[in-house]
Amino acid sequence: PSRGLDVFQISYSDIKSEIKEGNTNLDMARWLGRIFSFPKKFSEEILSRSNIQCKKIRELSEDELRRIFTNIQGLIDEVLDDNRHEPVIILDEENNPIFASHRKLSNMNDLNVCSTNSFMDAIDRVLTNEIMNIGKKIFTHEIDKKVVALEHDLIEQDKAKQQQEKSRIEKEI
Repeated sequence: PSRGLDVFQISYSDIKSEIKEGNTNLDMARWLGRIFSFPKKFSEEILSRSNIQCKKIRELSEDELRRIFTNIQGLIDEVLDDNRHEPVIILDEENNPIFASHRKLSNMNDLNVCSTNSFMDAIDRVLTNEIMNIGKKIFTHEIDKKVVALEHDLIEQDKAKQQQEKSRIEKEI
């Protein structure tokens, strides 16, 4: 993503600059997600590996910030190195794929996770599910519009029948 820092080119001083310029009342997971465009699971993993309990940015020590920087680099290296992949997919309660990861992260222990052959396969399954869901919503929306139109036509048809019946009765009188 184009917003935030380029995670492949960051330096420790870049992170320090972001802290000086940013909102220091944000919790760390949210801050990491914003400045690097990380998914929440990755932000939480970096904090877990850094042994930091979701502090506010202003509460960080220099040592904690260095651990965060080191663990960002470590996680990025893992994602980029196919040999370190053990790809998994997080499934929702209906077993639909909702998140792909290069490996099972520490914050995934209580989730429904399944292994897959490759990281690209995991991403493909998640994106296919998202596209199918969008397609279903669009399709449902179109059907809903047709149902509303048909219901309107039925109401108008009933009104016309009632009007015809009324006219017929008036003619008989």
